[in-house]
Amino acid sequence: MEDLDFLYESISSFYCGDNPDIEQLILQALARLPKEVREFVCDRCRFLSIGGAANAVVLNGSMLFPPPLHLREGIKWAIEQGKVEELLLNPQKLILLSEHIVDKYEWEDNLSLIAHEIAHAYLGHDPCHLEPESNLPAKREFEACDLARQWGFNGRGTDGEARAAYFINS
Repeated sequence: MEDLDFLYESISSFYCGDNPDIEQLILQALARLPKEVREFVCDRCRFLSIGGAANAVVLNGSMLFPPPLHLREGIKWAIEQGKVEELLLNPQKLILLSEHIVDKYEWEDNLSLIAHEIAHAYLGHDPCHLEPESNLPAKREFEACDLARQWGFNGRGTDGEARAAYFINS
């Protein structure tokens, strides 16, 4: 319980945003993860709210600038809040979350989407969908879905067929 109290007290150190629903989703997802994964996330990941171009994605910290257009809203917030250095220097993985997922999906689906993105970070997946790869992105989607299911999540973030289909059909 002490570990979970720490999460609630320190959410502002790893979530850069001001959406209380996204904050609660992150906290609830983290609370369901194994302790070593929670520690990994707290030490090496940061969450950033973005506009609605994607539901969620994981990037390496060095990929944040220059920002693609769909990230400008989150980047603007980070600049206004003085969080840019923290985002660039501290984490190895940035987990970007659309604020629109709260209105778009059921709560359990959102928890599984967050767990899915954490799984990508934990597995060390690079955002290869930004590069011209053949079936590697689909394989990584299955891996992240499998790990999220092992952690006890169910929902959109654990549907490997649907998530991989996006990359196979793109």
